[in-house]
Amino acid sequence: HSSRIELDFYNKVKSLYQSSINNYYIKSGIPQKNYYFLDIYIPEFKLDIEIDGPFHSQQVELDRLRDADLNSRGIKVHRIIANSARTYTVEMIQNLIKKVYWKDSIIG
Repeated sequence: HSSRIELDFYNKVKSLYQSSINNYYIKSGIPQKNYYFLDIYIPEFKLDIEIDGPFHSQQVELDRLRDADLNSRGIKVHRIIANSARTYTVEMIQNLIKKVYWKDSIIG
């Protein structure tokens, strides 16, 4: 389930991109997990925004494997620390999404 910070962030993303999905279910491609829930998925950009709470420091390797799996399927992953996420404005989110999307599109 989503934290308050994640839901607030999601609502800002949703105001920009109506197709955004909170807790998007996707089958895993790694043996350690059967499935993932992407915190905030924006289908038109194939972008997963993860809002990382304190527990993520205990699963760094699993997150790395998960991100690599998603990247191999063309899904970009951008991680934001929860305390930082609470400070993002809609404009900051829009700039972040453009930066992540265009950087990968131009280079890749």
